[in-house]
Amino acid sequence: MSTALQLQGSGLSAQASLITLQVDSITPAAGPAVGGNAVTIQVTAPALYPPFLYTITSVTFNGSPATIVGQSNVLFSKQVTVVAPPHPGPVPAIVPVVVTASFFPLGTGIGTGQYTYTGPPVPPTVLAISPTSGPTAGGTAFTITGADLFGATVTFNGVPATGVAVNGAGTSITGFTPPGLPGPATVTVTTPGGAANVPGGFTYVPPAPPTAVSIAPPSGTTLGGTAFTITGTNFVSPATVTFNGAPATGVAVVNSTTITGTTPPGAAGPATVVVTTPGGAAALPPGSFTYVAPVPTVISIVPSVGPTTGLTLFVITGTNLTGGTVTFNGVPATVLLTTPTNIVGLTPPGVAGPATVVVTTPGGAAALPPGSFTYVPPPPVAAAIVPVLGPAAGGTPFTITGANLTGATVTFNGVPAGGVVVAPGGLSLTGTTPPGAVGPAFVVVTTPGGSSFPLLFTYV
Repeated sequence: MSTALQLQGSGLSAQASLITLQVDSITPAAGPAVGGNAVTIQVTAPALYPPFLYTITSVTFNGSPATIVGQSNVLFSKQVTVVAPPHPGPVPAIVPVVVTASFFPLGTGIGTGQYTYTGPPVPPTVLAISPTSGPTAGGTAFTITGADLFGATVTFNGVPATGVAVNGAGTSITGFTPPGLPGPATVTVTTPGGAANVPGGFTYVPPAPPTAVSIAPPSGTTLGGTAFTITGTNFVSPATVTFNGAPATGVAVVNSTTITGTTPPGAAGPATVVVTTPGGAAALPPGSFTYVAPVPTVISIVPSVGPTTGLTLFVITGTNLTGGTVTFNGVPATVLLTTPTNIVGLTPPGVAGPATVVVTTPGGAAALPPGSFTYVPPPPVAAAIVPVLGPAAGGTPFTITGANLTGATVTFNGVPAGGVVVAPGGLSLTGTTPPGAVGPAFVVVTTPGGSSFPLLFTYV
């Protein structure tokens, strides 16, 4: 190979001129990327400039200076022996070799040859890491400076960093730390040429422990679902919040002083609220949050009427009814079953007319709309009549026994009996038969509660 070397100066006079110098050979023409091997370069000047009139002053490989070991005159040429510098880039690579010469009495020249770098690549060198510490959560922007960093990846205690980028000169790496455990971390830079480890090159610092100061609102339903906001300090993600050990849902760290979320279900009473972050755990002051039973609502009752004697099976529909009790005009009913939406029970005895029905739970009390339930007298029961026959002229005294006979009237085939008197307790009544046609007569007892099944009386 030969390349022209431009010579500035006459060589024998101070008058500037151009002259060609040949770079005849580079031996060997190839070498390892790590450099360090001896390379001999032979340069020949035109006949006017014998080798003793010039000196090789520098040799570069792809811009990197080589170390000149020695040079000598060989016939009409000059040989210079250098130590090849390392090549930081990918291999194999053909790079320019630039030779610079100084001529006597005046002038310099520059010539270019070619040299091939072969594998293996040069291992990386790490000179500095900045910053040297960051939070365990990761995400710290870092810069690593060094040499031969082309194609690098970076790990912290074996965990890959993110966003790694290497500058064009292979002297700088930027990226973001991954999450890590508290304490020193080994930083490893790996390239095609090898790996460089820096034990303790970065220290993971645990976040400060949180403090929990207050919560709003200070109470919520035992059903859960109450949106809350906790204020404090040193809140970082990931964070959890528990109420009496039960995890809240939708927990979000808004900033270092605010956490939001939704309460889980809980038992009525004060709750212990604990915030946990990577920095530790902190409990709110006792009594900061209290679970309260939800206020009941009542919508309807079935049936809407029942006898004053009570024992009518009823079903009340509403919400938050679990554990509820029921009163009718202040008199407790017998509750058989409660669910969140229903109460099943038996009415107590009551006075005829509309009744105020109230449901009470640990969360409060709720009344049904006025007129939802009405007490009515029970229907009369006519069990027997004595005597069972009498003259058609009427006037026969009779006695009817049964139940619920208070306020009764009596008819014989629809004709009212006379002198009807009901005994206290409503278990019997007396009266006098009206006139009637000879033959059977249907006797019916009627009260405000209804009419009885007919008895049979015979006119003779």
